[in-house]
Amino acid sequence: MITTINRRRFNTATLAGALLAGASAGPRDALAQDAATRPIRFVVPFPPGPAGDLTARYYARRLQETTGQLVVIDNKPGGNGFIGVQAALSAPADGLTVFIGSNSAMAANAALFRKLPYDPAGDFTPVHGLMRSPMVILTSPQKPYQTLADLIRAGRQPGNKISYSAGTAAYQLMVELFMSQAGMTAVHVPYKGGMEAVNGVLVGDTDFTIIDLTAPLPLIKGARLRPLAIATERRIAVLPDLPTTGEAGLDNFKVTVWVAAFVRSDTPRPMVDKLAEAIGRIANSRETRDYYAAQNAEPMLLGAVELKKFQVQELELWKRVAAAAKIEPQ
Repeated sequence: MITTINRRRFNTATLAGALLAGASAGPRDALAQDAATRPIRFVVPFPPGPAGDLTARYYARRLQETTGQLVVIDNKPGGNGFIGVQAALSAPADGLTVFIGSNSAMAANAALFRKLPYDPAGDFTPVHGLMRSPMVILTSPQKPYQTLADLIRAGRQPGNKISYSAGTAAYQLMVELFMSQAGMTAVHVPYKGGMEAVNGVLVGDTDFTIIDLTAPLPLIKGARLRPLAIATERRIAVLPDLPTTGEAGLDNFKVTVWVAAFVRSDTPRPMVDKLAEAIGRIANSRETRDYYAAQNAEPMLLGAVELKKFQVQELELWKRVAAAAKIEPQ
């Protein structure tokens, strides 16, 4: 079982510093000896339960199993991810505090906030990708939209009163990208989280939302939500009758939610490399592929260099989307 930070009692006798001493051959250095006295801390800017939190807990468990190093989960939800970011940046740059970042905190926030209290690219160093999951466009069975074409047609009507819910900056910008490509409009209704936004659709307060498939899948299978399209290249096995966005007429709308590991940018490079090596082995394992396949997701197989390039591309993309949608930064 992975310890959570609020228990605040650690069995330090089990800490062998294996992450640093065992990730590569050779004698322990001073950093490895220091690591033997403290656990690795995953700062998670989500509440317990959603895909980002579950990903953090999966990798924490596997990292603890494979290295012998105790890993604790520190949930710091709220504030558009700012609370978690601050907690990660306030910790020592020793490689033992890992920020579990996603589209929102590490890319989309930069497009939506005029004075972001951190620099997603400058204040953090990417370590390794963890997970990515396809996005699904959802409505309620009580709404009149039987297909994605129905929703788009309604959203193109002058003076339409369609609304969408979004629980994070990334989800908001994904919907704006979707609407731009579809040539439609809808009013944004903000929520505090992804599942809260789904609930807005569920109870009929909003017309639709876009979210990663993992969380709402039980509601879809229970016919409480109606999926209109999946934003992937190919249909998925768990919902074989659900068309892709390409099949529904939007060839270029392919988006995913992603989760990745980051540390403070001034963390010593040897610490980053050894942490990346350990997490990379887990991400590339058959157990991890099987774990995410069961959730209709996949491990994000990007090392530190590739993840940095990807993050820069994401920052540029969502800034373009926000500018095109004339979203006034907060």
